[in-house]
Amino acid sequence: MNKLDQFWKGERLNSGGNYNQNGLKIGIQIKLQENYWEYKLYLQFNKLSRYLSYWNLQKWKKIWKVEDSLHGQNIR
Repeated sequence: MNKLDQFWKGERLNSGGNYNQNGLKIGIQIKLQENYWEYKLYLQFNKLSRYLSYWNLQKWKKIWKVEDSLHGQNIR
């Protein structure tokens, strides 16, 4: 059984979590089985977008700190 089959059967992979319980069994199952690399790319894209969101948040936090210090208050 390959990892993709395990994924959809909700069996534990490396993370130790149960994927089906996490609500990841969605309507693109057939498409993913046809194209495993598309699934891999999807995971990489999710990782990247989470990283970019985090990076943006840090960037805005820095900007807010500067603005707060200009106004003489440190709210954030």
